[in-house]
Amino acid sequence: ELFDTRFNALLQNKAGNIIFNAFGDLADMDVQSNLRLKRLDLSHYLSDLSLPIVSGTVAAELQNDLLEINSMLSAFDRDFGKLSGRVGTQVSLDLKEQRSTLKLDTYNAKYNYEPFSLKLRAAGSFDSLNIQRLNINNDLFGTAVLKLKPKFSYDLKISVEEVKLREFAKYFTNYSFYNDLKGNTSFEMQADNLAEGNIDGRLEVFDFSLGDLLPLNGIIEFYGDAKGVLLQNSYLCCGDEKMIDISSQISLLPEFKIDCLLYTSPSPRDR
Repeated sequence: ELFDTRFNALLQNKAGNIIFNAFGDLADMDVQSNLRLKRLDLSHYLSDLSLPIVSGTVAAELQNDLLEINSMLSAFDRDFGKLSGRVGTQVSLDLKEQRSTLKLDTYNAKYNYEPFSLKLRAAGSFDSLNIQRLNINNDLFGTAVLKLKPKFSYDLKISVEEVKLREFAKYFTNYSFYNDLKGNTSFEMQADNLAEGNIDGRLEVFDFSLGDLLPLNGIIEFYGDAKGVLLQNSYLCCGDEKMIDISSQISLLPEFKIDCLLYTSPSPRDR
């Protein structure tokens, strides 16, 4: 319904699981809308793959030059426990100043039957975004700067400090495997596509063992650009004894190629 500059709208699909309503005054730039989803099967609309079933609301309010969008969506997979939980977002867009803020949090989320949490805080303009904080399970932390102009660019940093390997493996393996997995890991990486591009990082593994395997320690350091990556100062130890030194060159352009050299260290008996 339209009354001069004021309007009222209600839309609903045949299945009744997508309901949209909106009302407001276009002249005063005062508009409110609400989208409600009821057990919406995304597989019917987006893919032949098995996608989650989604329920929840997305509410938007425009007052003058400020647009605020708040959502709370719940999702679950057909394989009970494989994927479940709620995702809440708060987006604020200043249309006059062309500024934006974003908050995202998960609630009671699980993946592969294991608890999972994600927090994201970001701010920026309409053509750039500064991810000030990315937190996954209080184990993985990250920041990033994304820009669309004059061309797409990114600069990101990721870090993990002294986290048990099973904390990552439990999302991608079965219980019998990750329950036997022991050891900790630390990881840090910085990557960007500025100029020739850049990537550098360090991966450490401490007291890694699986089943009857003796505990192993290792370090991999890497650096490179868009054309390739070099591994240096990398090795594998068993206890205090170095077993293998690793040197590798990975070419990405013009074609993918790996050159890897492994140097075995002599045992104390051979020295």
